[in-house]
Amino acid sequence: VLNAMISPGENFAYVDDRPDLLKYRMNWSMMFGPEMLNLAGGIATRSYDAYAPRYNEATGEVVWRSFTTGDEADEVANNAYPVINPGDNYTVRLISIIMGSAWMPQVSMDKSFNEAFKIGIVGAVDGFEVPDSIKSNPDAYVELTDPITYRTFYAVNTGALGDRYRQTIGGAPPVSAGYTILKKIKDLYYDENGNFRADKLQLEAESRLEDEIADAEEELIGIADTVQVCTEAGDDCYQHEELSMLYDEGEQAVCTEAATNCSLACLDEGSRDCRRLRRRAESQAQNVLGPQRAEEAAAFSLRASLHNEFYFPEMIRGWVHIYENY
Repeated sequence: VLNAMISPGENFAYVDDRPDLLKYRMNWSMMFGPEMLNLAGGIATRSYDAYAPRYNEATGEVVWRSFTTGDEADEVANNAYPVINPGDNYTVRLISIIMGSAWMPQVSMDKSFNEAFKIGIVGAVDGFEVPDSIKSNPDAYVELTDPITYRTFYAVNTGALGDRYRQTIGGAPPVSAGYTILKKIKDLYYDENGNFRADKLQLEAESRLEDEIADAEEELIGIADTVQVCTEAGDDCYQHEELSMLYDEGEQAVCTEAATNCSLACLDEGSRDCRRLRRRAESQAQNVLGPQRAEEAAAFSLRASLHNEFYFPEMIRGWVHIYENY
């Protein structure tokens, strides 16, 4: 469907030598530019509100979007219904990005698509200046740094700054794909103070906590076992841990009466010191080192995940740059 809507031209069986390059350019964006921009931008940024159908719970019907024939009242009424996930995939997003940033401008000779998709990188040769008055408005400007490469991406919300002519026939606001995709990534990972969202960190840390504690216990107990009081105590003590712990708590008679099952090595002072050392190691792993490592692993995982999110912004930037310098 996208290919049918965005084919940049048509071939004809005869030759027309009139110098009108747009005469036989058959493309929806020639007549429905804002609608096609919102479709391409919405799919590229997964802004389902911009193009996905909705569900009328009262009637049980699917409400399809009227991109070109719906009026503003219908659009407002339909926005009250829950959105249905269209289930689009990587290929659909890729085609929409190529459509919005390259094919459409070539066909229509209109830079609206490139303006809406444009993403810059601070310090890059293709960067563009943004006035401080725009940068200070979070609804008009977004900036986001890749935590791995430390490249800072930025974009301007052309939809918020544009005139009403950019709106669809139905009155829908224009989608600024460059701004929207960066803003969605930023809101997904960061809080209002610029820190990783606590809920995402906690969820990631909790998923790793059990494994990190187990690894820390193995490491710290292994270190404890190399201490002299443990090497001299021998293995017999560890084989009768329950009884020897009772002895530590003053229940000497329990262990003495079970002399056939409890090694005398568990009753000396060095062995008790070794068991205490091992239990401290377990406590340290469970309450300090394990949670600390889980939090560090969670932060690393989020940084790596955030880094991968820049795949599409980088692709959009590349396509826009290619078209502008073709």
